Amino acid sequence: MLTNETHVVLWRPRGNTYSYPDPNYTDLIERYLRDVAHDSGRTSNTNSVTTQYYKESSVGSQQFIQYHSVYAGTLFDEDPYPPATSECTRLKGAATTCLTQEQETDELETFLQGHLNSRSFEHDIWLLVLPPNVQTCASTYVVCGPYGPGTKGASYCAYHSEFGNDQISVAWANIPYVPASRGCLNYSEPNHNSADTTINTLSHEMSETITDPVGESGWIDEEGRIGEDEIADQCNFQFPATPLGSTTGSAGNYDELINGDPYNVQEQWSNFVNGCAMNYGHVAPTAAFSYTPKPLVLVGQTVEFNPYSSQAQGPCDYLYTSHFDFGDGQTLTEPFQNRLGLPVHAYAKPGKYTITLTVTDDAGTTNTTTQTITVLPPPPPREPVNYCVRGALSQTSVQNLIVANVCDMTQVVVTGNLMVQRGGRLHEHGSVIDGNLQATDAAAIQLGGGGSIGGNLQVQSLTLAPAGSDDSLCNTIVKGNVQVQNNGASSPVDIGSLAGCSGEEGLTIGGNLEVENNAAGITVGANRVTGNLQVHNNTAKVTVTGNTANNNIQVHDNTIGVGGTLERNTAGGNCELHNDNPTIEGAGNAAAAGHQNSCNGNS
Repeated sequence: MLTNETHVVLWRPRGNTYSYPDPNYTDLIERYLRDVAHDSGRTSNTNSVTTQYYKESSVGSQQFIQYHSVYAGTLFDEDPYPPATSECTRLKGAATTCLTQEQETDELETFLQGHLNSRSFEHDIWLLVLPPNVQTCASTYVVCGPYGPGTKGASYCAYHSEFGNDQISVAWANIPYVPASRGCLNYSEPNHNSADTTINTLSHEMSETITDPVGESGWIDEEGRIGEDEIADQCNFQFPATPLGSTTGSAGNYDELINGDPYNVQEQWSNFVNGCAMNYGHVAPTAAFSYTPKPLVLVGQTVEFNPYSSQAQGPCDYLYTSHFDFGDGQTLTEPFQNRLGLPVHAYAKPGKYTITLTVTDDAGTTNTTTQTITVLPPPPPREPVNYCVRGALSQTSVQNLIVANVCDMTQVVVTGNLMVQRGGRLHEHGSVIDGNLQATDAAAIQLGGGGSIGGNLQVQSLTLAPAGSDDSLCNTIVKGNVQVQNNGASSPVDIGSLAGCSGEEGLTIGGNLEVENNAAGITVGANRVTGNLQVHNNTAKVTVTGNTANNNIQVHDNTIGVGGTLERNTAGGNCELHNDNPTIEGAGNAAAAGHQNSCNGNS
């Protein structure tokens, strides 16, 4: 059966006393069939296992089964049950009535002829669902179920078969209610309903109807566990060793999610793995995460972990849980969807820790990735201000820091503000500054190495450039605004990835970037700006290339002496170029749809 359309026929005579012990019993069965149809084409549940099997034509070509299911709805058969045969009555066990296979097929044939035109079992599966206290037996009475065995001591939970004539051809399954005392019981009920057991047997019969619709002419293991086994018989009541999740304790374990709903169903035989499997063709997810602050944190400091760069790989698959092992004996498992905020953790001792993230998708497959975090001791007490004078700081933490002369900083945590005073020269690489960084009347400044600034970055009134290079602001995350202004003719500044910053990434700026009133050359390259990017009233050459601003880009009123460039920038709002003397050449710049763009051409 290459594709399938499922139909429920609920045979419950009008006015009968057969009632379900659980409310919504039939609703849950219908929800399962709707979910199976909804997830058609996916590789994350047991319905995908059938897609490795195929139908072979008379000329040897192969047509593979597709996971393409349609739920056609439920029909209600209120005809009375026929009188039970004497032998069936003898075998009914605790049930109140007994139906033979012949009686069931006769009823189905009559009922369907009265409701539908002729059907082909090429695509249709008819599920005859019976209420409690109805025993069923094969017409030979050799096997019965589920209220007791047949004459040879054999019993079943459900079965599938087919019947037909010139007018109608039907592939169908007998789906009886399973009493609590029988071996067919599914001891895990994630939906807290006896329909959980019925869904397991229904899933079993559906997969076998799809792969062997006419009986013993489909996919069968002739030397199976119980004889000539079909793909579900081979794995009868075999479940994954580790459940995917639980609704309430072990009694609510489930092993698959279909359309986000939990079910506990047995595995199916897979020739691909030569064993029982819950899916076929599934690709494991990829795990990835970031954390802030980075690259260094302090003892007791809250670290925020973001796993959302992880991705599910299968068609329409989604991530189900994230599990963080923080490397200090503490772990955290959370649902991936609809979480309340990002995971956070604080370390009690300094050192290097390996963080491990394991993500699990809705098929139960996992992937793991690791990163190392360096945790520094807290700053010493009673040191409100620290000075860096003709020295170097590396992998340490301080409170407020003042740079008064030459200072080389590598991976330092400043819990307050950092100020570069008159005559100070700062060479910073990969440090974390919780507050503001202000360089006023300083000699020179160089930033880079992937550090971060929790507040604003202000660079103004520089007087000299570092030896052999420009002042440079590179590869740093700034959560506030960046201002570069009023710097002297001897202090060109490179902001981003050009010139003195070449080979490094640009700035990531949480606020605005403003470049104004500078007397030396300015390059602004490959920065990511959340707010506005403004370059104006500068009196030396400006080069603005490859930047992205979520709001406006404005370049105007620069009297630069020689021509400048404005190329390949992208604005989330307007892009404006005007009133520059001499003109600045603009090319390849973009503005948001419906917004002004005067950035291509001459200003």
